[in-house]
Amino acid sequence: MNQLTRLIRALAQTQRGSVTAEFAIAIPATMLALSICMFGLGSIVRQIQIQDLATSVARSTARGDVVATPISLSQAAIRISESGELVCAEVSMPVNFAVTSFQVFEVRASSCALNNGR
Repeated sequence: MNQLTRLIRALAQTQRGSVTAEFAIAIPATMLALSICMFGLGSIVRQIQIQDLATSVARSTARGDVVATPISLSQAAIRISESGELVCAEVSMPVNFAVTSFQVFEVRASSCALNNGR
């Protein structure tokens, strides 16, 4: 029994600090995974905003109204084209990683409306 106690104490001494090392690896890995998830959700929200802007631009242009772009989408590139009875708007915008200027990819959306106003 005495030898078993010594063996357990010896093993406990060799494992000292291992929890700290595991946390030193696990916490940054968890933060990286959360950052990637937040970036993905932000990209989805940006795609929805771009699609909504494309729809608004197409409808407003077809009616002959002035289009107001929200400040959050001020970097969006808008291209308007007319084809027969349709007015189409294509909107694209770069998606940056977090608050950096590192452009990861570009989201695009397009929408068409009947040219009623002309």
